[in-house]
Amino acid sequence: MKPTLLLPMLFTLAHSFNTQAQTTGRSQEYMPFPQDSAIWYAVDFDYNPSPPPLATFWTYQYVTMGDTLINGENYTKLFSDLAVGYNPYYEGAYRVDVVNSRVYFIDSFYNTEGLLYDFSLVPGDTIPITNGSDTSFHVVCLDTATLVINNILHLALHIFSYDDYDNTCYTVWVKGIGSMKHPLETEMFCAEDWFETSYFLNCFFYKDEEIYHNPDNPFFEGCYGQWVGIDDLQTEKLYLSPNPVTDIAQIISANRANEIFNYQVLDVLGRIESERYNMPLNEIRIDPKNLKNGIHILKLHSLSDNSVVILKFLSNLN
Repeated sequence: MKPTLLLPMLFTLAHSFNTQAQTTGRSQEYMPFPQDSAIWYAVDFDYNPSPPPLATFWTYQYVTMGDTLINGENYTKLFSDLAVGYNPYYEGAYRVDVVNSRVYFIDSFYNTEGLLYDFSLVPGDTIPITNGSDTSFHVVCLDTATLVINNILHLALHIFSYDDYDNTCYTVWVKGIGSMKHPLETEMFCAEDWFETSYFLNCFFYKDEEIYHNPDNPFFEGCYGQWVGIDDLQTEKLYLSPNPVTDIAQIISANRANEIFNYQVLDVLGRIESERYNMPLNEIRIDPKNLKNGIHILKLHSLSDNSVVILKFLSNLN
């Protein structure tokens, strides 16, 4: 069965759903984190943001394959490969603490257990995480919301992470799926997202059913693809400068400066922070003073050809 609600880009998150994201308590029944029959497709992309841009990207497939007993606890084994058809690599095993809404992971290399997710967090909670490689950092829950994905209620958490070296990142956890960047994000400290290099979750299957699919993936259609020059991608024909937005930013375009747009600025949970109508592209301005620090989405709707462009940006006003 095809999903009835799809996610257009990682960072547009809840805005893509036909039901609104609502800040929520914990009285609803949400889809639990999968303990079997799950497949994730995560895309790793890297590009030079200065023209002429060039992108390289790879798709990683993560698959649950059977159970194993470790120290008297039941774990789900997780395998990965760089491309469909490659020999699978054993990443490790995870266990789901249903009572406490936590997921733990034992890395195959370090063979030590670390906390992968804590879905019991509420806004304002801060927890330390030491993953399997003994890398320590902090996770802060900024907000929560209820999303409807494939007609199923999912709990979403807006997460901010930081380490002892002033590295920071923002992401979203969905209880029935995991990170909207990478299933082992916490094991990798935010999936190594240093802004130029990033992951996004492209597809998720549970029991052979496609639960989540990113239809606005700018690189390719379907769940798997690798390598492309980014010059021809519609979503990269417009640039927000500066990005990260540390001062008033504007949109750079070689050919569309006078084109008329409606636009919205959204947070990562899809909530509208500001919007304007009938604006020439060269007059649109993004002021970081009006935004919280973190990742935001700029959604541009052209009135000339009815196209939509999605741009991710980081607001960082010290």
